[in-house]
Amino acid sequence: MPENKRRETRATGDVFRVAEFSRRQFLKRTGVAAAGALITSIVMTTACKTRAITAGTPTESNTATGGLDTSNSPASSSAISSSNPADSNSTLTTSITGGFSYVSPTVSPPILPISGTTCTVATDRQYSTDNIWVKSLSDDVVVMGITTTMVEILYNPYNLSLLPVGSSVTADDAFGNIEGFKMSADLITPVSGTVIQINDNLISLAKLGTPIDPIINDPYNSGWMLVVQLSNLAELGDLVTPQKYIELVEKKY
Repeated sequence: MPENKRRETRATGDVFRVAEFSRRQFLKRTGVAAAGALITSIVMTTACKTRAITAGTPTESNTATGGLDTSNSPASSSAISSSNPADSNSTLTTSITGGFSYVSPTVSPPILPISGTTCTVATDRQYSTDNIWVKSLSDDVVVMGITTTMVEILYNPYNLSLLPVGSSVTADDAFGNIEGFKMSADLITPVSGTVIQINDNLISLAKLGTPIDPIINDPYNSGWMLVVQLSNLAELGDLVTPQKYIELVEKKY
């Protein structure tokens, strides 16, 4: 799709979408064998009506300031997990490259409810129409994850795959795949760049085959998925504000 047409499409309120579920490219890049069918559509109006959580309980205090921690600069990528990885209040650092380390906040960000739903929006970041949040850490580095709306669409996500550190990502391509009890979906990046960190804690929890608590109960903090060094800063202009994202969701009710 031409760049000007893509920008026009993203700007319209009618194109609030769950990612197109073409898993082929992501699977090819990660070497994972495809299994099972993917659901290609969902009625948005049922997504946030009922919040059924089977893994843990929602946290009430979860953010201080998350950011970059470069005081520890290992020469190679490593996995550093919380002593209790199922605890969404824990401060986490995970796979890193080039001495980079993102530490997730431990206190909740400012949150706004989405009227008529049980979904919420964190106000300290931007959003894509694929239900991905993007939070800037510096001029050219962002951290990304999924919104509570996407969590509800999936219904208790229990499996997750992410591109490894060092992978290149291009806007509108998949950076991973996530499965819940209602559906499986590609995770579509709204920005281009290089993956410089992933949340290995989520991958470890996904291997248990049970609902991934940080994504379900703390998607805006410990449920973060990956950090990207941007190659095209202009793409941040395609994202929408928290208020616009709320409006797009509310239009579906």
